[in-house]
Amino acid sequence: MIGARLICLWGLLVGAGACAVATEDEIPKGGGQGGEGDADGGGVVLDSGWATGGIGASAGLGAAAGAGGGSSGAAGTPAGPCTPGQTQTLGPCDKCGSVVTTCSSAGQWQTPECQSQGACNPGQEESEACGSACGARTRTCDSTCNWGTWSTCTPGGVCTPGQVDNQPCGNCGSQTRTCKNDCTWGALSACGGEGPCKPGAVQAGGCDACSQKVCQNNCNWGGCQLKSTSQCNYNGGTNFQCCGADKWQFCSSSCNWFPCQSCNGSSGCISAC
Repeated sequence: MIGARLICLWGLLVGAGACAVATEDEIPKGGGQGGEGDADGGGVVLDSGWATGGIGASAGLGAAAGAGGGSSGAAGTPAGPCTPGQTQTLGPCDKCGSVVTTCSSAGQWQTPECQSQGACNPGQEESEACGSACGARTRTCDSTCNWGTWSTCTPGGVCTPGQVDNQPCGNCGSQTRTCKNDCTWGALSACGGEGPCKPGAVQAGGCDACSQKVCQNNCNWGGCQLKSTSQCNYNGGTNFQCCGADKWQFCSSSCNWFPCQSCNGSSGCISAC
């Protein structure tokens, strides 16, 4: 029954709240990776995956008292009592840190925390705006979890915020657009400052039937000028020109010159030609 008493005492020490009666032969042998127990003290592995020391080590009952304490299992927080302020490192964590658990003032292991972290994870990149034209620069996290140096600032966007662009439109008019804060162009304004016509356009108003007005490169109408198919202005049949000594020719209504003819002493012909 000595074994049974030991098991009962162990249950009280670890807070099991009940004593199980068993023969000495039923006490687990060997076992956990905790502190060294006595010859009969087996280690007890808890659900968390962490193993406490043997009975003799934890309770101080064996002839050869061990150091006690927990050792790492698959994962989780060590189980069992500990010395306040004692720490255990359980493995690596984010940003080159280490998972550490600390023994509380009540002698219990606290929830593990990731400590001693760097600034970033290796290979991580970040960028920031730079310059005056929506530029950007980048940097990369090195193998020690610290940020490397910033790259050269690279200009971005297609324009500088506040920049105004003028573009031609319509009949010699213009319209504007302004660069936005994201370095892209805003919408074009309405077309303004247009002339009355498009360069090269024609109209007959105010001219002889054989002539027309042509829109100039400044988008304004020029004076009357012969059509490309006309030789002369008809002018109601009164338009003539000298074609030799005492000879003249008149413009026809089809805008072409009649054949050259002698004046035959007609008034005006001799004085004109």
